[in-house]
This record gives sequence, C-alpha cells and structure tokens, in this order.
Amino acid sequence: MEKGFCPKSEGITRKEISVRVKLKRGVAKKLHRDYIDGLEISPTGTIIHNGEDFDKPSPLAAKFNGGAANGWKYIEVKKDNQWIRLEELRQIWRSSNDQNRFTYPNFH
Repeated sequence: MEKGFCPKSEGITRKEISVRVKLKRGVAKKLHRDYIDGLEISPTGTIIHNGEDFDKPSPLAAKFNGGAANGWKYIEVKKDNQWIRLEELRQIWRSSNDQNRFTYPNFH
C-alpha cells in the first residue's frame, strides 16, 4: 500500500482539500485558538506542515495537542464548504466503496 491516508487511486484526500487540526481544550485555551490551519496535502496523500510529512493522522494530531490524540477525530477537511472530521469522511468513503465492492454484475 502506498504511503498516505489512503491509496492514491482510491483516496479520501486530494491536494486541493483544505486541512486543519482541532486542538484539545487545554491547548486551545493556552494558544487562544481552536485549530491549526495551513496544512497541505502532498501529491502522495500525506499531510505536510512546515516541511514535515505525516502519513498517519494520529501522530499529526498528537504533535499539535502535546500528547496522544486520535487523528481521525481531530483532523478536519473542508468538503463542500463544510468542515468534516477525517473519521466521518472515512466512513463515507468506506460505505461508498463497500457498496461498489458488493455489487454483483447483472448476468442475463
């Protein structure tokens, strides 16, 4: 499997999508902000911040939250002008791919 949040050919992310990391309450209060913005998605599907490549969501979320954080819950992407947690996007992607995977050809 390729490096990145999902295989490039079937991925749930792409280069044009905006990405942000939600901060835990204590960190947000200390930094006077709720999110870290300005993250980029690389052509291979990894997320880049200040030149550092993250191929899994939790290490990225943990970096900004000062300890363990479930990246699937703390990373959000902008889809159809709304912010959506990576976890929700993954569920949408899985259900659409499961439907395609279990659709049998109609033989006549």
